[in-house]
Amino acid sequence: MNATSTRRVVVEPAGEGVVSHVGLHALGSLADQLRLGERLSARIPTTGKHLPLHDRGKVLVQGMLMLAGGGESCADIEHLRVEESLFGEVPSDSTLYRTFTDDLTPEVLAAVKEGFAETRETLWRRAKLMKGTDPVVLDIDASLVEVHSENKEGTGPNYKGGFGFHPMLCFCDNTREALSALLRPGNAGANDAADHLCVLDEAISQLPKAVAVGHRKGDDPSVVRHKLTARTDSAGASQDFVHGCRERNVGFSVVARSNAQIYSAISKIEDDSSPVEASTAPGRKEKKGGCCGRGDRPGRPLQVAEGHTPHHPARAPSPRCPAELVSFPRVPLLGPLHRPARQRRRA
Repeated sequence: MNATSTRRVVVEPAGEGVVSHVGLHALGSLADQLRLGERLSARIPTTGKHLPLHDRGKVLVQGMLMLAGGGESCADIEHLRVEESLFGEVPSDSTLYRTFTDDLTPEVLAAVKEGFAETRETLWRRAKLMKGTDPVVLDIDASLVEVHSENKEGTGPNYKGGFGFHPMLCFCDNTREALSALLRPGNAGANDAADHLCVLDEAISQLPKAVAVGHRKGDDPSVVRHKLTARTDSAGASQDFVHGCRERNVGFSVVARSNAQIYSAISKIEDDSSPVEASTAPGRKEKKGGCCGRGDRPGRPLQVAEGHTPHHPARAPSPRCPAELVSFPRVPLLGPLHRPARQRRRA
């Protein structure tokens, strides 16, 4: 079956025909050159008595093109169907829906992820992204997605008073691509260490084999060929997540708010490491405190940078830093003048 998601077109500056979604055609052409549709199609078995009219690998690629163009539901696939000269035969919204609900079983979904990883390895090898010594930085964060119906499966109220999903995502900062995601209800916690590690393992499985080697749980650190760093906000500042990164030989960079316990723990640790410097003004540098955990130093999970300036909040961790635990002083947001009149009288 035909697994290509686009048709060959000729672009002429003096032509008279005007079409929309040409940018999506360029994106689909790249997917076709990487044989993404063929790899996905080979991993989706045929369940019925007859072959489907639309190749399932092509259906998935065109569904991704629809999402890249701003689509939010299966019905938005109609925007591609009106441009038959660019995308050829495009499936209907019902065909796209059946592909997601009937064809993508958990076993097939695992095989489809392997197809994505194989395609990514081909792209990284052609782009020479696996050369060099810079660490691969994986950004993990959760995001709230609002929905307008309480009948959606897997939804729930969130802490901001809304309703919907609270997925956790992982992106590769080096290439700006999404590696993994975990769909969660709106009331799921942002600092769930198990979810962080689940998303991290899925992201590592999507990396090329030469990059992911040595970063499975329990792997020998001596087989690591490329350094990985997991970077999160304060939701990842948990002992279970940091220990999970250490078990996978992955560096970590998390943000934590300062308190008396953190300052006391840092002051009691002796280390000969050089202080971390943060630029606070042009021509002036201040020393700040931080705890660093490096995945390539299994004997020392924490490294302390001496000195801190509580009057100058530390900046967010830089992508160049392998790992650091940055402390932010807790500052009251509301003063007496911003309180309600009744509370001001009591104060």
